[in-house]
Amino acid sequence: MTDFITPVLSGSQDITEIAKALVKALPALGDLAKDKEGTIKFDKGSLSFKYADLKQLLDMAKPALAAHGLVVMQPNTPHAGGARVHTVVLHDSGQWISDSGVVIPASKTNDPKAFGSAISYARRYGLASMLSIAQADDDGHAAGQEPAPKAAKEPTVKLATKKKRDELVGRIEKLPASYSAQISANLKERGVVWTKLSDEMADEVASWIDECEALAAAENE
Repeated sequence: MTDFITPVLSGSQDITEIAKALVKALPALGDLAKDKEGTIKFDKGSLSFKYADLKQLLDMAKPALAAHGLVVMQPNTPHAGGARVHTVVLHDSGQWISDSGVVIPASKTNDPKAFGSAISYARRYGLASMLSIAQADDDGHAAGQEPAPKAAKEPTVKLATKKKRDELVGRIEKLPASYSAQISANLKERGVVWTKLSDEMADEVASWIDECEALAAAENE
């Protein structure tokens, strides 16, 4: 039985002890430098971005949490048209809190490799959000390095028109908050600048919205 439920959190009947433990543990968690690199290739170019992987995040969080009697569990459960990954923080008093979960669209569950990657992303996103860990670029370190040789100029990527971007924004704003937040997180993770959204990426965003609209409709049935 839970004593409190909000749009984003639920928890045990009493959270006094786990709240005290989190207040002590969270200050020990700093920003997480993005030391992994990824690239999305398009027909006429590519988009590079940096990220911190799940292992790096867990290696930083586990010792600080354990020192205060805390541990994290991240089960995934079936969800209409897909799956949902929850982040649950447990305390040795038996108290717990949980987020509302990150939804993985059905299209990912049909491909084991894509589903595994989506699970890892959802766990990383959920854990960083729950523990208020910023995944920061290590700009200070980069500033002390000699500039890397300039890469060959990539072919020009066709940008989505303002009309197309505005139509996507309108559709995203009509989605439930959890779905619109997931789309925003996906775009941020890929380092997408909305005003420089490529036409190919716009089509991919449209497919995300299609999936979210279908899931939202299923939930309302």
